[in-house]
Amino acid sequence: MQKYNVHFERTSNFSRDKYGHLPSDYIYWVPLMNYFLNYSDAIEIHCWNEDDKVIKEIRKEIGNDTVCKIEGNLTIFSGVQTKQITRYLTHNHLNEHNQLKWFSVFLSKNGYSFFNSEHYGTEFVGFGLDKKQVKSIYKIMPKDTNFSSW
Repeated sequence: MQKYNVHFERTSNFSRDKYGHLPSDYIYWVPLMNYFLNYSDAIEIHCWNEDDKVIKEIRKEIGNDTVCKIEGNLTIFSGVQTKQITRYLTHNHLNEHNQLKWFSVFLSKNGYSFFNSEHYGTEFVGFGLDKKQVKSIYKIMPKDTNFSSW
């Protein structure tokens, strides 16, 4: 079976804030995460060290399920995927400005990374996906999404 790597990113409908251009909506976030969380067994969440409010929230919400480390300017939470983490990523993903809370989210299965969400949910990469998975991504993402694959 042929496998594909897919890079996709939002290309319009952006608002400007201190982090740059962010989507004006994240209607794709929950279906996209639900789809990929079904395939994963481990997660990693990256936040900027200055995002105190989000870091405190993560510690409160999923801190018992994750390990926290600091690497340079990033605070990184990693762990085995649990129902609590899945719920947090899909039901508590927006801040008070309706923007994604986390700079990056990485999902893996059996030690191999297969899905990355980066730059506050504007840029994504899926690794080793089959044709059905690629088609599912196309259906989930808004029409202003730019796709490339290899």
